[in-house]
Amino acid sequence: MKRDLVIVSSHPTMYGSIDGLLPDAASKIDRFIYEKEITDETGDKVISYIKAHDIHGIIARGPWAPFLEDRLPDIPVFPFTVDTFDILSNLNQASLKGYRSIGLLSWIGNQKNSYSYGTIHTIQFGKLHFYMTHIKTEEEGRFLLERMVVNHAIDAAIGDIEFQEITETAGIPFFPYQLSSEYLGHTIDRANYTVRMEMQKRKNHSYVEAITNIIDDASIITDKDGIILFANEKASALFRVKGGSNQNISEVLASENTGSVIVNRFIEAGQARYVLNVLQLSLNEEPCFSYLLSNVESIEKTEISLRRQQNKKGLTAKYRFENILYFDPLMESIIRIARRFASSDGTVLITGESGTGKEIFANAIHNESSRSEGPFVAINCAALSENLIESELFGYEKGAFTGALSSGKKGLFELAHNGTLFLDEIGELSVSVQAKLLRVLQEREVRHVGGDTIIPVNVRIIAATNKPLLQMANDGGFREDLYYRLSLLELRLPPLHSRPADIIPLFQHFIRDLAEQKALKIYWKDDSVFRPLLNYSWPGNIRELRNIAERAILLSESLSLSEDYIRDLIPFPESSYYENMKNSEDRYDAPSLPEKAIPAKDFDNSSADGVFTLSGTPDLGELETQYLQYLMDRYEGDKSKICGLLNISKPTLWRKLNGKYLK
Repeated sequence: MKRDLVIVSSHPTMYGSIDGLLPDAASKIDRFIYEKEITDETGDKVISYIKAHDIHGIIARGPWAPFLEDRLPDIPVFPFTVDTFDILSNLNQASLKGYRSIGLLSWIGNQKNSYSYGTIHTIQFGKLHFYMTHIKTEEEGRFLLERMVVNHAIDAAIGDIEFQEITETAGIPFFPYQLSSEYLGHTIDRANYTVRMEMQKRKNHSYVEAITNIIDDASIITDKDGIILFANEKASALFRVKGGSNQNISEVLASENTGSVIVNRFIEAGQARYVLNVLQLSLNEEPCFSYLLSNVESIEKTEISLRRQQNKKGLTAKYRFENILYFDPLMESIIRIARRFASSDGTVLITGESGTGKEIFANAIHNESSRSEGPFVAINCAALSENLIESELFGYEKGAFTGALSSGKKGLFELAHNGTLFLDEIGELSVSVQAKLLRVLQEREVRHVGGDTIIPVNVRIIAATNKPLLQMANDGGFREDLYYRLSLLELRLPPLHSRPADIIPLFQHFIRDLAEQKALKIYWKDDSVFRPLLNYSWPGNIRELRNIAERAILLSESLSLSEDYIRDLIPFPESSYYENMKNSEDRYDAPSLPEKAIPAKDFDNSSADGVFTLSGTPDLGELETQYLQYLMDRYEGDKSKICGLLNISKPTLWRKLNGKYLK
């Protein structure tokens, strides 16, 4: 193991402490350097050795400590201080010889917490008077010694060996320090630990620097005031910035609001466009900001490449019914219907407000159908123009129109062959495209734009919309025959305000998921802190609920969530909306109070008591107690299974069952 420490002293035995040093402590020292006096020659000799041997820590006493601190500011110097026991031992030797007025002379850096530099302090023990000072140079030592003699009539002195000559010249008996080896060993261990920790920090910094230099993005880290602390090679090359140069980020991003969190903002810097993301971090317990600038052109190329690879491999659906979190009985019945739809091969129309999870249900239906091994292809019909969506759906031949690929292109119906095609926002299709879509559904065949070849396809259609298609059909905005073709199996998803028992569990799920992504631990007293969520209409439904959860993570200044904090996150003041919805016709028969149902993954369709209904108490603690008792009965007291279901520990379950949890 490399030795990173040296001892530098003007005394050949380090004041008597070297000889008795234990082998374990001595093994951490590269070398003991003895130079009696500090001159240009000896100073250069010591400094050259330290630099040449890559020394990371210096242990010194006497005049060498301040000298090396001044000459080597990047290498820590650990002064070997005098132990209290050593002082008392020397004082005892002098007093045993009959001396009663004793002076103590020490170099600066020793006993710094005991007395101030340049002053003489007096301590009296019975008839014994003790006068203490510390100095920087021998000249100052002579002056302070003279003051002790004249003002205090000292008859002896103790201290560092360097002061023996000046005290004896003044006719004062001198007792030089004899320092303990044990205390030197402690100093060596402390210095070794500090040096190792600093070296590990430097190593970690080099790892981070190497990783950030691998990525193609420009990475810049600033302090809370915008001063650049670090910039990777990409950032240095693009923006001519350098960490530690006292440069401000505003000089690089002059038009941006620095010192704040930013998510996916397009900016222009230099001659290129970037996507800017800014995160707030903590570095050495100080707030800082990480700026990540991704080149837009590079992102677009990567996206195109991924799409091509995905098309080659076949598109897949990500979600299953087991991934749908719910507690409201209304959602349980909807999932039961959706599972039945999955067993059929008929066309499904999913309706519901924006953000209610239509695409997730489309994924789940596909994954539970007989087509689960086939591709799942999704398209948002509102995202493309009429001409583009026709070529995307049905494909085109080479040269079919200006800008067409020379090789032509398969349409989404072909890509979804033997699988499922999900048409989101189908109400946005023009009437002419609706007519062509109806023909494909009837004939199960497509023809490329600009082509004359008929291509048979075996595709199941799942469509989704947040518009009233039947009303649009009556008004002429949607083909009536296409509507009835699509709505063979219709699944109506309720808005979030009609399933109140799901609001708090979903919000908690999003909080935990987002916190895990950011490696945070978020806590709250009990479920009552989320009550404000029940008094809001949630026009954006589950999507808006997740956005609020992400806002809670990003804006929280502490790890603990409170009711007031949750209330402040809601876009509008609390209202009586939930109370007004109780008697509304547009509520999907929502319960008057939040109720719970077992999650989809735990529901047994064959069981008559598959749904757990609670009493109408508004007390969340009582609701939880009843639900836990239900689980205890259902699983015959199997606590391991219940803990696994609820993702809690056995001690937590015990406290909840005994009414001692968060009371």
